[in-house]
Amino acid sequence: MKTLLLGLLFLPFWGFAQSVRITPEDLQRKESFLILQDGSVVRGRIIRQDSTVITVQKRNGESTFIEADQLVRITETRPNAPAAVGQQRVSPYEVYVFRDGTQVEGKFVRRDSTMITVRKRDGRLTYFEPELLLRVDSAQVEAVTPDSGRTFPNRFAAWLLTDQSAFNPEKGRGYYRNVWLAYNEAGYGITSWWSVSGSVVVIPDLDIQDVFINGFVTRLSTKLSIPISKQFRVGVRATYQPAKQYDYYRVNQTWTFQALASIGDSQQNVTIGYVQTRYGNPSGQSRSFVTLGLAQRLTRNLTFVSENAIYPDRRFNNPLYTLSAALRLNRQRHAFDLGVYSFIFQELYNDQWQLRTRNRFVPLPYVGYNLIIGKP
Repeated sequence: MKTLLLGLLFLPFWGFAQSVRITPEDLQRKESFLILQDGSVVRGRIIRQDSTVITVQKRNGESTFIEADQLVRITETRPNAPAAVGQQRVSPYEVYVFRDGTQVEGKFVRRDSTMITVRKRDGRLTYFEPELLLRVDSAQVEAVTPDSGRTFPNRFAAWLLTDQSAFNPEKGRGYYRNVWLAYNEAGYGITSWWSVSGSVVVIPDLDIQDVFINGFVTRLSTKLSIPISKQFRVGVRATYQPAKQYDYYRVNQTWTFQALASIGDSQQNVTIGYVQTRYGNPSGQSRSFVTLGLAQRLTRNLTFVSENAIYPDRRFNNPLYTLSAALRLNRQRHAFDLGVYSFIFQELYNDQWQLRTRNRFVPLPYVGYNLIIGKP
């Protein structure tokens, strides 16, 4: 077990250390061929390399930027071209792929200390911060096949099913999701590392996290997300639920604090979380539990998402475990989730006039909808 934990701890740093390093010979060479993990080739003169990005000057004088961990190798001569599939056409544009999975196709215009400027196909200029860029794909040759279709990444890496990962929503964009037609959540990326969100249950006698609460529930939360390396990101999240008065009793305010760690990129990652809920009552009760989330891209438009929790303290009428699995169909601005969300409870039952305990498994169909609000 200790070996596994140490492996998970050092995995992101080991992956970073395995990236190809630029040698002095590469910098002196007038032209090199850089082969990337997706099979594309970038041709040009290597200008410099920092901890994350390699700058290459192409033959037309323009500069392009490559994520260091996307580089497979560097050669002096052109590598053997792969066999052509279908028809091919030449494109003067490049594809800029961001950390959240979104893409922009256009021509590089300029870069200063804070911003990269790209001119899109329709002539409009778009601007983005260099730290948001994952890689630049070569679009000089595009394969066109009879069955080729559009590819959409998972743009909701910050969200699992009802919980969140350590990834941050994209800066300047609003997000909305609806689960079971009852749970509504809206979020906004204030910066590349800070976001806020709020949720509300609009149907009485339903609550997603605790399965059942008699009343209308609202929550407000904020999250900080910090990238440690290309494959490792940590986050902290605080959630506030105000007090509510019911007909015969009162529920005090609660605070929930969550520490998150995501291993992987925005399309394929594992998220581990530790959660503590503090109840605003005189006894100062609290509850702690562990969460485990998974996002795995299966096809060009389909992602597998899982969200699970383990509650060490055994409380009646509260879940001991939550287990879930869903498929997320990704589109350009929205995504549909369909799967199963289940709970395992401990309950009392009467066995020949003796009270005993047993675990009860409660599966529920999971239906969710995610939407990005703002400019594409």
